[in-house]
Order: sequence, then C-alpha cells, then structure tokens
Amino acid sequence: MVDVVHSGNGSQNGTARQASALTPIFRVVRKGEQPKIWTNQHVLFVHSSMDDSGIPYRPFRLLLHLQRRVGTRTKRNHNVNPGIDSMAKSCRMKTKTVIACLRWLHDHGYIRVTRGRRYNHYVVLVPKNRLYIDHRLDEAGLSPAEIRVLAHISRLGDDTGRFFVNYEKFAAVCGMSVNTVKSALDRLLEGEMISTYEHSADSFMFLLLHDLYPKLPANRLQ
Repeated sequence: MVDVVHSGNGSQNGTARQASALTPIFRVVRKGEQPKIWTNQHVLFVHSSMDDSGIPYRPFRLLLHLQRRVGTRTKRNHNVNPGIDSMAKSCRMKTKTVIACLRWLHDHGYIRVTRGRRYNHYVVLVPKNRLYIDHRLDEAGLSPAEIRVLAHISRLGDDTGRFFVNYEKFAAVCGMSVNTVKSALDRLLEGEMISTYEHSADSFMFLLLHDLYPKLPANRLQ
C-alpha cells in the first residue's frame, strides 16, 4: 500500500507531464516510510502561542536570536553568551535598542538575565519547540520588521508554503503599522523569500525559505 505526498514545487522529480514553476509535484511513498521533506518550518518555526503573544516586534526579533545563540549547542560553544554589539549587528538594531529589548523580555518573563563581572548570562525561558530560527536566516541581515513578518507567515503557511495576506491582520498580530507591513513584504519579495501567484482569482503568496536555505549535513548544523 502506498501514500501520495507533496514534495515541493517544480518539475525536478521526473513527472510525466509538463509542470509550471508553481505546479505541485507529488511522489509515491510506501506505507510505513516517513517522507523526509525539508519545509519552511525547518528554517523558521513560530508556535501560534508565540505569534499571538503580543510581544513587540523588536523584542520578538531579539528573542529569536537569543533562542539560537544561548544555551548548549556543541561542546565548544557551551552556554556562549552573545554580547550587546553582536546582538545589535545580527538584529540590525542600535545597542540602546537591544538593551531596551533585553529589559522588556526580562520584565515580561521571556528571558532571565544574570549579571556577571565581564558579561551577562542569559537564559531563554521559551521552550525550544515553540520558537526556532536557522542560523543562516538569523544572520541574513533582515530588519526586525522583516523577520517578524516572516515569523507570522511561517505560522500561516500550509505545507506548500502558501499563505494569504491581510494587511490589517498582519499589522495587529505583528504589532506594527500597515505601512510597515507593506514595506516589509515588498522587501521580502525583492529578496525572493516570498513570491506571488498571479494565475488565480485568489490573492495568495508562497514562502520560499526551504528553497533559499536547503537542508545542511548534520555536521554543519548550528
């Protein structure tokens, strides 16, 4: 017995018919076999409880970065604490903004900060299964607004990455103005992190993170 599962967009899997760039491709998977498909949520995952938490978008951006940087990842970088300047560079914020965001996250129970003589020690209090960002996307130089909008999109998208845009709802969830949402979406389109689909009566887009950041060998994961 076999199951049919979606395996991405395009025509690279040897289908018998001519496929457009956005034609879903399916492959047969034998029953009991787990399809190992690299999806958008392997690159950026935000649980609905975090997306709807009401965290301002700049502290939200910093929280994603801390979730990746803080804690035990390998024996060589055990509990490495990122510095303020490093956070500011990765998150595209001023240092005073980073400090304000750290204070906000601490005061609202998302992180714990212990002050040391030479540096601070951070503990992220959000479970790993509720918030995740791939190191390549984290260091891609996107603005806090762009990352926040991407985070909301990753929550909305279906298995193919398809999502619908409602500017007012985006603005309400992400805690920013409609104009900021529109500007972020325009920049994400220019960067080919999302794409439009114009051959339908419905207005929807696709999230393309799984194409931009393909799966890495296990020894290269960070």
